[in-house]
Amino acid sequence: MSSWQGRGTPVKRLQSIGVILSASTGLLVLMLLTGLAMSAKLAFDGQVQARAHLSIAAVAQQFLLADESLRDERGAVGAARALSAPASASEMAELAQQHGRSEASLTAVAALLEAESGAASLVDRQRFAKARVRYEAAQARMMDMLRLPGPARSQQVMAEWATAAAGLITAVESEIATLSLQLSGIDSFIDEMMKVSNIATAVRYEAGLDRAMLAETILQARPLDERHRIQFTEMRVAGTSPWNVIRRSARIPSFPDILRKAVDQTQEIYFTEQAAQRDAILAQLSKAEQPALSSAGWMRYSNRGLGAITNVSHTAFELAKSHISGQAAWARQRFLISLAMMAAAIVLASLAFLFIFRRVIRPLRILTRAMEAVIAGDMQHPIPMQDRKDEFGQFARTVSLFRNATLERERLKAALLENRSAKE
Repeated sequence: MSSWQGRGTPVKRLQSIGVILSASTGLLVLMLLTGLAMSAKLAFDGQVQARAHLSIAAVAQQFLLADESLRDERGAVGAARALSAPASASEMAELAQQHGRSEASLTAVAALLEAESGAASLVDRQRFAKARVRYEAAQARMMDMLRLPGPARSQQVMAEWATAAAGLITAVESEIATLSLQLSGIDSFIDEMMKVSNIATAVRYEAGLDRAMLAETILQARPLDERHRIQFTEMRVAGTSPWNVIRRSARIPSFPDILRKAVDQTQEIYFTEQAAQRDAILAQLSKAEQPALSSAGWMRYSNRGLGAITNVSHTAFELAKSHISGQAAWARQRFLISLAMMAAAIVLASLAFLFIFRRVIRPLRILTRAMEAVIAGDMQHPIPMQDRKDEFGQFARTVSLFRNATLERERLKAALLENRSAKE
């Protein structure tokens, strides 16, 4: 009986194969699901981050719109303030219309900050709100002053308006800089678009100063001296130098076509047509001649050129937003793909485990029980699966041979003992 027990250890090893196969299958499935889960998390984080960047870009662009409206309004009010005569009804209506655009853009900023909590956390909303309230009060008093003749206007009210306008524009531009900085470093395309937008905004600022200065010079109706000529030359250089950076970038083949068209349009409208008109007015002023355009006429004429510069900045922002939207869509697609792969992996793992159980573990247990029965002395226990063509069939046939050999050995042993007894 000890010889049979000596063969029990391999049977116990055979019994552990099912545990090993089950554990190995489970481990492989766990590793696969862990990898897919990490991929899904990375995609989800990328999607969240892209949405946050898109929110920041939208708020920054709306701040940019507000900044341009405020600058246009300040220029229009400044031109009206320079007139000694009271503003006409049509001029007041135009100023009211301009203020309405500024108000609409500022209201849109406030609404967007309420909707976009992520981007709003980066904005000094209290400073922006205070500057806006202060400007609204100063603007209302300033409009009353413009209805009066120049000598009757309060210098204190006009100074307060200038300070309030500068404070609100500074607050808006500070938020633009803060939000734009948050978008830097995402990738090279976003960095390039932010660079173009920032440069175009700087050029727009210099162009606005140049326009206001020329409008005031026309209004004063006096010959242009050397000091003013130098100032106008410096202002042209201040706007042209950064603009050339954009023009050089536009020559790169990878530069977006729609942005290149906006740059070419600005070059034609502002730096060619409007520059020629500006030089003609400066030449007339230098000769003490009456300019072809009045101060108000020059302000209206130059709106097109400043609008073209603004369009470059907006186009760059739109391209950046579109690029970020594409990143968000791709991240969402990767997230959904990862979830689908996880579901497919679970299904396939279940099918694989079922296959292994039915084709490996279950037959192995049946054969193990048969072998244990034989070892225990149950020589009549059936040995299944002997007709299979795989390793289990070979194992079953081996067990059957083992049982038959054992039975034959026992038969021979019994016959030997019987013969010996007969001889005795």
